[in-house]
Amino acid sequence: MTKVREWPKSIQVDGGVTVNPSPEQCRRSGFEVYTPEELADIDRSASEAEMDRVSVVDALRGKYRLAARAFCGTAEIGEVDKFEDAEIISGEIEKANLAGNSEKALRLTQLALSLQNLITELRRKDGDDAWDRI
Repeated sequence: MTKVREWPKSIQVDGGVTVNPSPEQCRRSGFEVYTPEELADIDRSASEAEMDRVSVVDALRGKYRLAARAFCGTAEIGEVDKFEDAEIISGEIEKANLAGNSEKALRLTQLALSLQNLITELRRKDGDDAWDRI
């Protein structure tokens, strides 16, 4: 039995197609309509799942902003919520390496990887344009 929100507009019957079949024909073809209670449960579950997704996305955005600020603090540059240009990140890591400060370069690299992982996760959870909503 296949559950559907509404009866199909056409079904296969005896090798042919029946358009606008009756509910009984649909049932014989293996279709059943969800009850109003089942539809309410489905909608409620979908709503709860969306609220959970939004909570996760909001938390990821917060983590990204914190990681961006930590990078700025470690690099001793002006604080930002997000990096518009990856060149800034790579440039600061290179500067630390050239200055012989391997500890700082390592920490900046770790923060850069964290930023990259967070934006990748945001894109998976919130779509490819997630960057625009940070």
